[in-house]
Amino acid sequence: MPEIVAQSLSQELLPLLQKERFAMLSTINKQSGAPYISAISWVYAKNPSTLVLAVDSRSSIVENVIHNSRVVLNVFAAGSVYSIAGMGSVKAPRMEGVPLKLSLLEVLIEEVRDVMFYGSRLSIEPQYEKTYDARAAAKLDNQVMEALKNA
Repeated sequence: MPEIVAQSLSQELLPLLQKERFAMLSTINKQSGAPYISAISWVYAKNPSTLVLAVDSRSSIVENVIHNSRVVLNVFAAGSVYSIAGMGSVKAPRMEGVPLKLSLLEVLIEEVRDVMFYGSRLSIEPQYEKTYDARAAAKLDNQVMEALKNA
């Protein structure tokens, strides 16, 4: 599949990022300057040019974004892998309306690229399951996603 470079989310990607989704967030490690990659799931596209993310307030992600605002979110969607680069900021160190200590990050999108290698397509997107109480997980996920939508 050819690389597509855009400055915002496509009409195809936008709704796919308006629900909980497995993604890989890359920041720059404050201490080493090396890439720091984390798996996350609480991502919400507010519009084609803005993402909001919820991460544990104690995570190195928060400190890394404060130190260097460059971030990349890799998403497995629509049969491909997309790299969404932008400027991140801590919009709220502590999110309201959720029982965990989560920080709200905002990413202003600068570039969206299709990074799937040539001549291929994802046949199955990555899937995950919560390893704790399913009802508690669903309740928490709903609370966090609602808070992201209203951020």
